Amino acid sequence: MIMRRPNPFGTAYLSNPADRAEGELPSWTPGRRMNQGSRRAAATVELAVLLPFLMFLFVVTVDWARVFYFSVVIENCARQGALYESDPVARGYSPYPDVTTAALADAQDLQPQPTVTITSTAPPPP
Repeated sequence: MIMRRPNPFGTAYLSNPADRAEGELPSWTPGRRMNQGSRRAAATVELAVLLPFLMFLFVVTVDWARVFYFSVVIENCARQGALYESDPVARGYSPYPDVTTAALADAQDLQPQPTVTITSTAPPPP
C-alpha cells in the first residue's frame, strides 16, 4: 500500500522510498536547502527592483515634510500678526515695534522672507 503524507507546501511525497521510481526524488525533502548563491542573486535582484521605489518614497516623504514645516511657519506668522493687531493693550507690552515685525518673528529661518500684507476693516487704534 502506498501511503502519501502531506508536506508543509501542500504537495504529497511518497513515504516509502521503495515505492518511488528509480532516480525519482520526493517533491519535498526535509532538510533540503536552496543554493546560497541563488539566494544572494535573488536578494540582489529584489533590491535592484525595489530600490528606485524606496528612493522615490524617501524623496516624496522629505519633500512633504518640508512643505508641512513651511505651512506651519506661515500659519504661526499669521497668528502672531493677528494677535498683535487685535489687542491694543498687549501691543504696548509687545517686544515688536509694528505688525510686520510681529508677523515675521517666527519666520527667522525662511529664505526668502515672506511678505506681509495687512488688510483690516476695523478703524485704526487711537
